[in-house]
Amino acid sequence: MKYSKIPKYILHDSSIYNIDIKSSSLKFFIQDGIYLYNGNEIELFKDRKLVIDINNFDCNIYNHITIYKFIRNIRKEISLNKFVKMLTKNRLRIYLDFYSEFADALLIKGFRGKYEVEIIITDINEISVL
Repeated sequence: MKYSKIPKYILHDSSIYNIDIKSSSLKFFIQDGIYLYNGNEIELFKDRKLVIDINNFDCNIYNHITIYKFIRNIRKEISLNKFVKMLTKNRLRIYLDFYSEFADALLIKGFRGKYEVEIIITDINEISVL
């Protein structure tokens, strides 16, 4: 399913406090709400889960996510598992989310404590909110 067929979810000012990892999907546990923009109005959903499924040709989620941690303008790549462990100490406060229909990708930027974090997820098949 392409983004043009997916409702526009806005994550700005939301917080990720946990991630559930499956073979071909990620489930982000979101605090402080997810906004749904339907073209006319914005609706707020409190404390939800954002589920991201990747395309079926390569079902290993680890091949489709890159996470960077920025420390004093130095970029360091970290693993998904390490990032999940980091979330147990301090949630990620999102300030930017960008969806690319052309690349079927999602960029999330936020702060976790004193560090800036960038998450890039590619080959997205579907996004849903639970």
